[in-house]
Amino acid sequence: EFPGVLAIMEGKGDYLKVAAMITRAGEKLEAVKQYLDPPLVSYEKEVKADEPRSGISKRGASFNIFAYILVGLLGMFLLFIAGTGMKDLYRETRYRTFERYHTVRHSLLPFVAGKIVFTVVLLLLSSVVMLGGGSLIFGFHWEHLIVLAVLTLGYACFAASLMAVLVAVVRDERISDALNSFAGMAIGIAGGCAFPPQNLPGFLRYHVGPLLPSYWFADTVRSLEGGSHPQWVLAWFKLAGVSVLLIMAAALLFRRRFKTGGKA
Repeated sequence: EFPGVLAIMEGKGDYLKVAAMITRAGEKLEAVKQYLDPPLVSYEKEVKADEPRSGISKRGASFNIFAYILVGLLGMFLLFIAGTGMKDLYRETRYRTFERYHTVRHSLLPFVAGKIVFTVVLLLLSSVVMLGGGSLIFGFHWEHLIVLAVLTLGYACFAASLMAVLVAVVRDERISDALNSFAGMAIGIAGGCAFPPQNLPGFLRYHVGPLLPSYWFADTVRSLEGGSHPQWVLAWFKLAGVSVLLIMAAALLFRRRFKTGGKA
């Protein structure tokens, strides 16, 4: 209709053309009225009475999607931060502190455990920033804060001890940086931190993911905050057990490097 409207505005039309244009516009509006008023497509948010509620359940909503995402991000980021924290072992190697310690004490377990404790403290501070800050920014609260803190502690111990083992295996710091990032990304993705576990390939979902500590942590926290009652105590014991084994393995690997004449 634009050419006709433009002609009328330029004084080239009469009242008959104006009336015809108004009639055609009215016919078009009448034809689309049934689609526009009321709209055929609408959105309603509904929470069924028999569905579990948590997160911001007091306001009538289900498990907050931001909480779901934050748990997965935390599972991956703690691995990356742990790799950065355990790089301090390379500094102790360059300054021969590790070797001098081994001349005094035969066991390297206290030295490695001390570095892991330092990294765990760093990871816990990062977790407070992510989980606490995220809940404030996105407007939700954690329903099981104490259990969340316990599981986060167990997972932080695992992340730090795993990176200690990687430092013991890889002597080159530059290669270690790439390997730590790759290991953190692989464990996080396979454990369902980056993507929902149900969206992963069947092999990862059923055979790899359930064996990873990242899956134990993320899936347990998500299920707990989602209203389920998972065996979080069992998950914590598995995280703690794997952490102890990894710490012992790291100490033995460093000791073996001393025996073979390599720098610790």
